[in-house]
Amino acid sequence: MTINDNNDVKIGLATIWAIGVGSALGGDYFGWQFCLYGGFGSAFISVLYCGIFYWLYAGAITELAARYRSSGGAFDFVERALGKRYAALMGVLGLLKLVLANCAVALAVSSYMVSGGMPKYLQAFCWIGMYGVFTFLDCTGIHQSANMQIGGTILCVFVLLLYSISCFTKFNVDNILSTNLYEDGIIGYLKGLPFALQFYDGFEEVPLLIGYAKDPERTIPRAIFICYVTVAIIAFMILIGGSGASPISTILNSEAPLMVGIDAVYGTGTIVSDIIAYIIVIGLIVNFFSFTVFTSQQVCAIAEAGQLPPFLKYRHPKHNAPIAASITSACVGIFITACFALLFGEDGAQNTLVTATLMPAVLGYMLLLECIVEVRKSIDSNNIKITYQDEKKIGFDPGPLRFTYGTLGARLAQLMCFVCVLALIILAQSSNDFLYGLIVLFIIGIIIFVIMNFYVDAIEESEKYIHVGDVSDDEGRLIHELQGASTTNHKLSYLSNTNDLNLKTSNAYIYQK
Repeated sequence: MTINDNNDVKIGLATIWAIGVGSALGGDYFGWQFCLYGGFGSAFISVLYCGIFYWLYAGAITELAARYRSSGGAFDFVERALGKRYAALMGVLGLLKLVLANCAVALAVSSYMVSGGMPKYLQAFCWIGMYGVFTFLDCTGIHQSANMQIGGTILCVFVLLLYSISCFTKFNVDNILSTNLYEDGIIGYLKGLPFALQFYDGFEEVPLLIGYAKDPERTIPRAIFICYVTVAIIAFMILIGGSGASPISTILNSEAPLMVGIDAVYGTGTIVSDIIAYIIVIGLIVNFFSFTVFTSQQVCAIAEAGQLPPFLKYRHPKHNAPIAASITSACVGIFITACFALLFGEDGAQNTLVTATLMPAVLGYMLLLECIVEVRKSIDSNNIKITYQDEKKIGFDPGPLRFTYGTLGARLAQLMCFVCVLALIILAQSSNDFLYGLIVLFIIGIIIFVIMNFYVDAIEESEKYIHVGDVSDDEGRLIHELQGASTTNHKLSYLSNTNDLNLKTSNAYIYQK
């Protein structure tokens, strides 16, 4: 899963920024409104809290991207630093987050389309069509759709800025004070805290594009930083502007929170508000496509590591698109979206998916931050000679991209994640739909984890052997002597069938460790 220098498809900083920001913008269109559970004051503190966390997290993942330079993203970072078992857990958390986020975005697009005048019975056709179209685009190669992604993200940012500025023209402090600034005290704050993550969540998947990037050692870290600044500015503008243009209770009760502000400024059902509604849909579609790209890359990377069925690692020989992973992810996404829609209704499914996605996201953040801690432990142990395995764990020297706050910063960010997990547990106690959603999520996660661990067991079994090749008895003994292997510690054996050891030949001499 290291960088493929022979890859003909190369994208620059602008495209990576577009995909990274595009993946985070979905949280600006839906989901964020629930951070107002505890009032505007609590919501503002929550967004600031999450901004500080993501600053720390962005710094940590920047160092890891510079160290490992791998297309496997967080999954590969964890595998290198913590081992295959933890990588399997990270793979499960990452896949749950990406797949369910895409399901939520698909339902959000259909909700905005309904608010723009589309008949409600066409909602299912809407999100199924999205999966079909954007899976096809993903299979044609990321480079072919790069210009569309850049244009779409710029349009999205423009619309969000237009929304914020429009809301400021109708800003009324009475709307902010329509509920208590700190409704229900600390409990209200904790209930709303996880939803403030929606403003930022997504851009941290940028390292998955390292295999496509021009000059990835410089481009990826810069893209992460620029994406962070972009989404942080937009987050505060939307929260302050939207809360000042409409009463808090109205925003909380809406499935399409941006339309509340748009209707307050331009009027309900006007030509301007309808046009903006459809432009908002374009923004959500950009968000959907970004998650489609990230999901297929993640599935393919895990398959290339040997922890998912091998057919999923098939890439197009020319433009390197992960075709099998993309099609499989789309089929799974359609199935999960349909299941949640049947269980909770399409509107209820959207809210449940948004909330349920946060749990694997936060747990994944905690696990990835542990990588920084482990890397620093290996580096600080310089009183002993560093072995090859240590070098593999540490990776390259990140130079100026080293995480400034070190182990202390990583531990602080993990503590902030723990508070979010606590908040999600409190939220689950007050919402049956969220609780049931977590149960469904847990069942899906267990299934994926069992499948991945089956392949991990096979990998660990194969790693007990060192392949020598198809050699004669005399040649095998000579190799054995030249490598200085002790007959008490190694055994040269001939196997007629080595299919279960994942070797390339059916007949081979091997060393058994």
